[in-house]
Amino acid sequence: MRAGNEFVEQVQRVQDAGATRVVVVTVPDIGRNTPLGDDSSPAGAAGITALVDAYNGTVAAGVLDKNVTFVTSDRLLTDVLDRPEAYGFSPNDAFGAGNSQRNQRACTVESSLQCIAGVNTQNDGLVRVFADDVHPTTRAQRVFGEAATGIFENVTQVGAVSVATLGGIRQGAIGLENRLNLGAIYVTDEATGESVPRPVGAFEVYGGGELGTFSTDDQQVLPGFDADVQVVKVAFDVPVAPKVVLGGGISLDHAQTEFNGNRGGFDSRLIIGALFGVAEVYRGVYVNGSVAYGDIDVDNTRKINFTDGLTQSYEADTGGRYFSGKVGVGAMVPLGGGFLVNPSVGFTHETVEIDGFDERFGFAQPLAREFDDTEITANRLTVGLSGFYRPPANEKLIFGVRASYEYDLNDDDLVVGSREAQSGQAFGTQTAPRPDRDFFFLSGNATYEITEHGSLTLGASTVLGLDDVSGYTASLIYKHRF
Repeated sequence: MRAGNEFVEQVQRVQDAGATRVVVVTVPDIGRNTPLGDDSSPAGAAGITALVDAYNGTVAAGVLDKNVTFVTSDRLLTDVLDRPEAYGFSPNDAFGAGNSQRNQRACTVESSLQCIAGVNTQNDGLVRVFADDVHPTTRAQRVFGEAATGIFENVTQVGAVSVATLGGIRQGAIGLENRLNLGAIYVTDEATGESVPRPVGAFEVYGGGELGTFSTDDQQVLPGFDADVQVVKVAFDVPVAPKVVLGGGISLDHAQTEFNGNRGGFDSRLIIGALFGVAEVYRGVYVNGSVAYGDIDVDNTRKINFTDGLTQSYEADTGGRYFSGKVGVGAMVPLGGGFLVNPSVGFTHETVEIDGFDERFGFAQPLAREFDDTEITANRLTVGLSGFYRPPANEKLIFGVRASYEYDLNDDDLVVGSREAQSGQAFGTQTAPRPDRDFFFLSGNATYEITEHGSLTLGASTVLGLDDVSGYTASLIYKHRF
């Protein structure tokens, strides 16, 4: 169809001019859902519907590979006409027997182009969907605009599930970073006060909890969000050879994330298992490594807000996986007076995968959608510097601080694909913002030996250098040496 092909060409021209986020909205079923179709004979209405279907089919096929957000308008229009009062329009029964919003026009002239509110419009106080035979009123156009905007934002929100999950895991892993050094290999001899290697087979078990809060401001089409995180973790390590320590641990993470502007959010639960090790390869110099795998469970809610307080909510459950592998090298250098510094470098590979999901629940949802799998992968370089201080007057107390510069080698877009849930019509793909490539972590802790074999560590951390992003955690860990 010529008109459809011309529209596809126009989409291409817009993208060639530099547009990266394009929304394509279909023509609704004029034969079934307009005053023109209502006034037509059954054959005439069917013919109009066939023309619309041909046009929409041409457009859908033409933009399928053009990275646009594709919105089918007729499902929303049908819902508006079936229950207009939910969208701020007059109910169908207000127009009398045999009438409904489908055959009502707000203008008293033939074309809305000559229609002026309060001059040549209906004055019965009723709020109509259509201005003339086929064109919606300004109010109805606003409903469609709010729906398209909501869909556009919602796609990036789905991408934010994997991004936010990765950010929380990264900051929660700082505690392990503080363990993967010579502090895991050496202990203080109670008799001499000297640092000595832990005996082979001498287990240390530690566990505790962590609370975190994260927030972002609105970024382009991605609404900002606030998240609260609760973590319970337990781990152990043991020297398996002189100056070689291996260990493992498990953490249970629960996060509640809410997007700004009542746009929905998601609850996520993670179970992450890790194996790690550290070995001294030369006096004061060590290598370390770790691998982690996690199972992710997500309850996602997205909301589209319309004028007059109407909010449509779409919910779905999905799952996912997390994987990371890390290697590093560092050194611990005593400075005297109880001070010690610990420079280190490391490389981390990490991936978060979120499975696709379907929002249908067996009842009419005009904007319900299916989402494809999303994945974010990062290969990250870390340059860190830690410092420790044990007061000579109180050797049961140790203070630590760590700062690290993080650089993500990846800069590929996070791609989110979706389609209309009811028909399976593809919406195309859309990119969602990924975290800034470079940022900083800053953490501090204080450890007190409460018994000969037990200690408590109070820690805190924050992320710096991410545009419009903040994150803070606090933790309490108990360690017992056998």
